[in-house]
Amino acid sequence: MTERDALVTSAPATAVPRWPGGRERWDAWALGVFAVALLVVLGWRFLADPTLSAPTRDPAWYTWRAQVILDADPGDVAAPWGPDDLFSGGYRVAVPLAGALLQRVADVDRYTFSALLMLGVPILTGLALGVALFRSRGDRLVVCTTLLASAALFLTTPYVGYLDNIMVLLLLSLTIPFLHEARTSWGARTALFLIGVVAAFTHPTTCVVYGVCLLAVFGWHLLTSRFRLGSALRADAPMLLATGTGMIVGLACWVVGIWGVPASLQEAALPPPYTAAFFAQRLAEWVGSLRPAVVVPLSLVAVGSTIVRARRTRTPARTEELASIWWMLAFAGALTVLTGAAIPYYRFMNASAAPMALAGLGAAVAVRWGLRGKGLRLVAGALVGLVAIGSLGWLLWDGLQHRWVSEQNQWANQSVRTSLAAVRTVVDASGDDRAIVLLANFRDTDDETGTNTGYGWAKTYTNVFRTGLGGDQVRRQVTYFGSVESFRALEPTDGASEGYDETSLRHFCELVGSRAEPACLENPGDPPIVGRLETYPDDPVVFLIGQYYGGTVQRRSVRRG
Repeated sequence: MTERDALVTSAPATAVPRWPGGRERWDAWALGVFAVALLVVLGWRFLADPTLSAPTRDPAWYTWRAQVILDADPGDVAAPWGPDDLFSGGYRVAVPLAGALLQRVADVDRYTFSALLMLGVPILTGLALGVALFRSRGDRLVVCTTLLASAALFLTTPYVGYLDNIMVLLLLSLTIPFLHEARTSWGARTALFLIGVVAAFTHPTTCVVYGVCLLAVFGWHLLTSRFRLGSALRADAPMLLATGTGMIVGLACWVVGIWGVPASLQEAALPPPYTAAFFAQRLAEWVGSLRPAVVVPLSLVAVGSTIVRARRTRTPARTEELASIWWMLAFAGALTVLTGAAIPYYRFMNASAAPMALAGLGAAVAVRWGLRGKGLRLVAGALVGLVAIGSLGWLLWDGLQHRWVSEQNQWANQSVRTSLAAVRTVVDASGDDRAIVLLANFRDTDDETGTNTGYGWAKTYTNVFRTGLGGDQVRRQVTYFGSVESFRALEPTDGASEGYDETSLRHFCELVGSRAEPACLENPGDPPIVGRLETYPDDPVVFLIGQYYGGTVQRRSVRRG
């Protein structure tokens, strides 16, 4: 057997590193203290000001869906919602279900559970990845550095606020410690299957990306074993079958309708109708927030050390390291920007937790290497290790200062929550037979990319508004996007851009239906749209929240057509 064969064929069964006992138990305690310390660092602002809600605006969507599970038929959460299914999520129910359980079992407030998830997921993901790398390297330091890298990188733009994305990354990170052991252990295979099922109910598109990355691991083994199919199958077939079967079973439940309502897999991802220039600009922002000057060098160190270690020991790298490396393949999806097509290129970036694993491993390798020398070499090496750890600390500080929760960066500040409490009081007193209308209006001009973002603002404001309602009241809610004057005339608002006009019309159609507004149907043979005012013919209950109403710049006409 050549040296190359030794590097790429299946590794013999080896003892999995165990956490040592005796005196070194203190290291486990130190890790626990470090994890709690990071949790306090992330949660300090919530402790200092309990009125703060989670950062960004995305958590609102999960919050009102949790209320639907609690207060209405749970199957309703998987049904179509909004104009053109704007608010639908299919069976992406893991996060709202977790929120409902936290509220019902732990008596957590509806405005709090999203913050708890955003605090817990980075720590748990870091521990999962750290344990996986510990099983591979047998170095306790890598658990701490990976935990630090996870806490820091989850504060970057691709991850903050996207609860489904970070939750599925936690679940997929939990699979990595079991991938190698699945070769011989039915317990590991069972864990992979069950995690795969839950992941399919969290974010299917990320599951598909992860599946492709695991196939890449198999392809790598096949290629480097000189196309010995049996060897590659023995190494990877168990993990692929266990994980893939779990995900397929979960996705099949979407189509079958496990809660009585079948859902289309297309509802797993609904891209906004924006321009390619907008998506390209957003991609540049996301890439910059990851601080490539820090993450890329540490990741290269991790990859390089894996290669060097395999060659030195003449044994193949374990699956935990290979899966972490090949998970970076998800970022290749961002290269679709080169096609010029109007698709959200940047969303491939939060389909991977590889930067956390590789940055953590790279930092640990740098520290260990730096402490191996003597004299001046030891001093220089210590500085290298200090820079590696310090760079992760700076990433954490940068995220806390610029992208983490603050009075300005939260999805429902105290003023909005007070307004929503008043809304709930009025709605409760109005009876169950009246439509609930939110008047919202913002940005009817195009930005520098030629994109009107009225679509996104209508979605955001509606999601936040619905969090103030009971889950059994959300079905009566509808948003009118436009001016008060046009609403009083019961007509859509004509703004200064086509994007604004389309948003206003689609929401107007949900209000009045296609019988009152024939323009709602793109083709005469399309199924009719039943408006809220048809379903609930009594006078609607109408709300205008000042922060959600910005007026229009101009109107091209008083009435369409």
